[in-house]
Amino acid sequence: MMAIGIICIVYIIACLTNKFNPSILAIIACIFITIFDDYTMADMMSGFTNDVILIVFGTDIFAVAFIRSGIVDLISRALLKISNNNERRLILLISIFSAAISSMLNNQVVSVIVIVICFSIARENRNMKLMNMTLPAVLASIIGGQLTLIGAPATLIASSMLETSIGQGFSMFEFTLLVMPALVFSLLFIHFKGYKIGEGLWDDREQRIDNYEIVSKLPDTKGKRKDMQVTVLAAVVMLFLFFSHLTSVGVAALIGGLICVLGGAVSCKDAYRNVTWDIIIWLACNISLVTALQNSGVVEYALKWLLGKTTWDVPFILIVVVIALVTLVISNFIANTTTVIIMIPIAISVADIYGANANAIAVLVCMMAGLAFLTPLSSGFLAMTMKAGYTYSDYFRYGLPLELICVVIITILIPVFYGPYI
Repeated sequence: MMAIGIICIVYIIACLTNKFNPSILAIIACIFITIFDDYTMADMMSGFTNDVILIVFGTDIFAVAFIRSGIVDLISRALLKISNNNERRLILLISIFSAAISSMLNNQVVSVIVIVICFSIARENRNMKLMNMTLPAVLASIIGGQLTLIGAPATLIASSMLETSIGQGFSMFEFTLLVMPALVFSLLFIHFKGYKIGEGLWDDREQRIDNYEIVSKLPDTKGKRKDMQVTVLAAVVMLFLFFSHLTSVGVAALIGGLICVLGGAVSCKDAYRNVTWDIIIWLACNISLVTALQNSGVVEYALKWLLGKTTWDVPFILIVVVIALVTLVISNFIANTTTVIIMIPIAISVADIYGANANAIAVLVCMMAGLAFLTPLSSGFLAMTMKAGYTYSDYFRYGLPLELICVVIITILIPVFYGPYI
């Protein structure tokens, strides 16, 4: 038991240093557990059979087809036309599009697509400022990603951990009604107040349009009509399977990716080259690590020891507030996926000890981790927006009102949808 605890602690600390490749660290941690505990390598590689891996793999392939088919270019021109060259209206349109697509695709992938759209628009129309568009759109994709199970990697991990712990994870649209009010108020903020805040922060800065090189990393976007049709067909099939529950979410995503490949919207070579293998390996190994950690009883033992040292009665609601705040703070400085891995076992164990609503507390942790965006450190794709010319303080000053809106609304609504915390 202690061996697994020590290995996981060392692994998390190593991840926090940002000096090592996380997927390599995860593989090493799995190997060490097989050496020092009663687990085989087959046990530690079982995470690759998890539905989460199929979701990432399938949506990665679909995203390549989405960009390559030329749909992104069409969207850029359409948004410009609908906005009638009104920058403020354009930002709102991009943000709505970003949030909507993020609910159906991984928000990391959508953020890249949205950055490409913002770059394309800024290059085509110099009156549309890259910095005014990019950050609001990416923040909208982060919030929109919380609407569904597949929208955010942290949600996928949390669902897998809950399924292991209490026998039931999150459903595809479980968070939609919970997050929708926060999204609506966030979009209103972006349109009415965020634009003015942005102008005050970076209006006098030089736009780094010519130095924005993210497009060079993506596949050729000159698509054919057939590729667009195949990609749209794949999207329709995936949505049908998501809503009908005929298959798991992972199988539905995989079918969508296969339609793109078999239909010729993306070649096998391009599909394999653009799949985020490092994320897949990291996720699979983490699923196995978390399973081993939960089975070992280390977290429960540590919490019981800590609570045994507490000599005063602490109201449970205060513990819930502390868990939420700690999750929020940590997630603003390290990847939200890492935060979920740290905090979900703690939240579940606390709920078990107090006989509280484990599902409600787990949802709270998941939302707090996923909606942290006060620093570019909270996620890699948010850090990508710094190429547009943002400074570190811009994220805090622009993101703080948005984060407060989301946190307050969701914290109030969780007991409405999931019952009281205790």
